[in-house]
Amino acid sequence: MTALIMERMRSFDRWTYKRFPVAFGTDKIWKHAMVGINLATGKVEPAAAASDLFIIGVANQTVDASALLVDTTLDVNLCKEIEVEWWASDGAIDAGDVGNICFAADDQTVTLTENGCVAGRIWGFDSVMGVAVEKLSYIAPPAVVP
Repeated sequence: MTALIMERMRSFDRWTYKRFPVAFGTDKIWKHAMVGINLATGKVEPAAAASDLFIIGVANQTVDASALLVDTTLDVNLCKEIEVEWWASDGAIDAGDVGNICFAADDQTVTLTENGCVAGRIWGFDSVMGVAVEKLSYIAPPAVVP
């Protein structure tokens, strides 16, 4: 998209529970197990020691995707309220990018292109609504002690 030329309607959601896709062939996810989003696929799987897994909460049900031939979904307790703002995509973001960090392309568009201006973490993608982005807390650089 291009930068705004007038005011826009604000579009945001607050989630404590959310359904996420689970890839077919995934190990069984047990109710109340710790789960995370695979940053390569944007899909939920059981927690494991993996650098590409972003832990998001606890499974609210048992799902056995190991025997399925199609993707299914899992209701996840996020263990805290997540507030997301819906922004336009630059065209390169899709559902597989859920869990990744995105950057501001302009005042209403987010991108995956790293440019030093972090917009937040991607929690959802919808072809109509756009990209659901959680603003990340600012972390100050460490103080230099003389």
